[in-house]
Amino acid sequence: LSIRRQRQMCIRDREQIDSITSSLKDSGMNIKITGEGDKLVYTYTYETDTTDIEGLAEMLESGMEDQTSVFEGVAASVKLAVDVESPVVVVRYLDSEGNEIYSREFTAAQ
Repeated sequence: LSIRRQRQMCIRDREQIDSITSSLKDSGMNIKITGEGDKLVYTYTYETDTTDIEGLAEMLESGMEDQTSVFEGVAASVKLAVDVESPVVVVRYLDSEGNEIYSREFTAAQ
C-alpha cells in the first residue's frame, strides 16, 4: 500500500480506538490495545471486583459470538495495513487483579 493509504488507515484506527476508550470511561472497564507479533490484542479490564466469574465468562462468550464479523473485519483491515500474512485479533477480558475471565482469537474472514 502507499504511504498515504497506510497513514489514512492509521488515523482512522486511532479515531476508532479513542472512541472505544471514551465510551468505556464510565463503564467500570478500561481497554488497552497492543500488538504482539502478528496479533492485535484488545485487553478489557474490569476496574471493580467481579463476583460471578463463571456467569460473566458465559455472557462474554455469548457476546463475542455476536461480534465475530466485527473482529474478523478488524483482522482483514490489519492485513491490508501492515505486512502480516495471517493477522490475528485477540480479545481478552481480565478481572481487576489481572486474571483472565475470557479470551477469543479471530482471523480475517476467508
